[in-house]
Amino acid sequence: MASSLFREDPSHFSTGTQERAQVCPPARFPRTAPIWRHWLNRTWAWLWDLDEDVSITPNVSGLDRVKGDFNAALWDLQSFRAHQVRSSVDRARSLRELWHLRSELYDAVAAHRGQMVADDRVSALNAHFPVRISIGATSQRLGRTSSW
Repeated sequence: MASSLFREDPSHFSTGTQERAQVCPPARFPRTAPIWRHWLNRTWAWLWDLDEDVSITPNVSGLDRVKGDFNAALWDLQSFRAHQVRSSVDRARSLRELWHLRSELYDAVAAHRGQMVADDRVSALNAHFPVRISIGATSQRLGRTSSW
């Protein structure tokens, strides 16, 4: 049941239902490889006298791509506030930090281009973050309740 509450693509929602998509922050700590795999790779590298461990190379291309999308949302702004948001995006170390920067990006774009443009740009960025579906209050009243 919990897996049906989390969706990656918000485009499957119809406007006539009681369901509402809510963008939520990613997990605070991303999943890491098991410790036994790390020890096995290190032992293998030691046994074969390998110079460097190939499993330690980080996968930063995904985070860099998201940062590029954030900076692309600010491409036509040359204000001091936009520069501050750009530098905050460049310093971000995780998707969770970028999730919190969406409001600052919205404020910078809305101040110079309007709320409709800011809504469009932030909704395009929401594709990088998980979506949670909350069902309306009318469809949750399936069980009995007592009114004491």
